[in-house]
Amino acid sequence: MDFKKVIITGITALILLNSSCLRNFHAENHGWVYNSTPDTVYLTGIRTFFPDTLKIPPFERVLIYNSYQATMIENFTKNHTELDSAAFWRGQDTIVWFPPFEDLPATEHSFYNKNSWESIRGGAKNKYISETFTITESDFIKKQ
Repeated sequence: MDFKKVIITGITALILLNSSCLRNFHAENHGWVYNSTPDTVYLTGIRTFFPDTLKIPPFERVLIYNSYQATMIENFTKNHTELDSAAFWRGQDTIVWFPPFEDLPATEHSFYNKNSWESIRGGAKNKYISETFTITESDFIKKQ
């Protein structure tokens, strides 16, 4: 009998611990960049929010923003400067996008196109938003 109580208590504790960790992960707004290319990609230029160059390994995502107040796109839209161009590069290939954020058609893939970002709501009462921009192979193909 005591063994069953220990097992049930342990399982209950794991469930509660796991659910609280999940809640904490979604307890703020996030901005991510996902690299869908087979090469390491670097991001630089968004000086208002991070002055350093970010290294994004192949098929991984990197957190570039978190806040309890505004979403990343709201904050960038309100606080950007002309210095906030987003430059992605790998080897000799470079793509640069310039602010401000706009509502362009989803077919125009750009760091500063709101429709190029995937947004997922989460947390208590879906209060928080996780936004992800995906850099793709086709972004590096020069348009003629």
